[in-house]
Amino acid sequence: MKTKTQMKKLLLPFLAAALLLSCQSEIKRDQYPIEIIGDWATKRDTTDQNEKVLTFSFSEDTCSYLMPFKNFTPYYISSDTLFVGKKHNDRTLDEMRSLQPSFFAFKIVSFQKNTLSLASIDQLPNRTQRLIDRYGSETIQLQRILPKSKESFERIGLQVTHCYGPCPVIYLELDKEGNVYFKRVVNPKEWALAGRISERRLNIIRNKIQNVSWPDVESNYTAPWTDDQTNAIILTTADKQYRSRVYGKYAEPIALRMLIHELSEITQFMGAQLDTIDIDQLHFNEELYGMLK
Repeated sequence: MKTKTQMKKLLLPFLAAALLLSCQSEIKRDQYPIEIIGDWATKRDTTDQNEKVLTFSFSEDTCSYLMPFKNFTPYYISSDTLFVGKKHNDRTLDEMRSLQPSFFAFKIVSFQKNTLSLASIDQLPNRTQRLIDRYGSETIQLQRILPKSKESFERIGLQVTHCYGPCPVIYLELDKEGNVYFKRVVNPKEWALAGRISERRLNIIRNKIQNVSWPDVESNYTAPWTDDQTNAIILTTADKQYRSRVYGKYAEPIALRMLIHELSEITQFMGAQLDTIDIDQLHFNEELYGMLK
């Protein structure tokens, strides 16, 4: 008769196999809207920085898609179809074909915990199919961007410079409580806001911060062209400070680029009022300015 210890040893391989299968199993359709929340990107197969990377960043009701510096757009999931754009679930296919320029429609081919495969829909080709064709594949293979650090931030600051065109100049500080100071300049107009973001939105930013491997972030990233914006970012934790200067959108980690985009668009999600803050209350004003010299 086998002892309990022997039985446990015999069962261990089967338990491990069962756990592996449960981790790799398909997500059920009714769980798609919950499980899709997070950041996704196509995998780089080379070290060539010119290789295009498609990204999707899903929250509960909006997503930033295609590139990690696009505006946020509504999306919804119906059965196994992901629609990015205005909701059209009450329209016929013929009506939706005429609206093709206004949205993308992807068939969810496969969806596991950390992988997502998307394809175009035969009845709704055009825009979605052209996008997929650009990447030389019948499907778009996305991987979830997983946390790479456990940093709990105290405060984060971002300053974005102008370009030769109409690019806005941005200055932002956000603390761990969700308090925001935001200044934006688009010549000749200048305005500043002080306000607060919701706990839900703050958690999205916390997750994006943890998706970045901060000890590996370089002090400087540069694109091989001119006429672009420079982003200076500072993150402080309880006992550390991280800094990086990013010119263009080219060499920096995708997770860092997605965080910068989220911060740059923060006024879409904050309850704000016209600024009355004293400039002396800002923590990073001189440091961020110095990083951009």
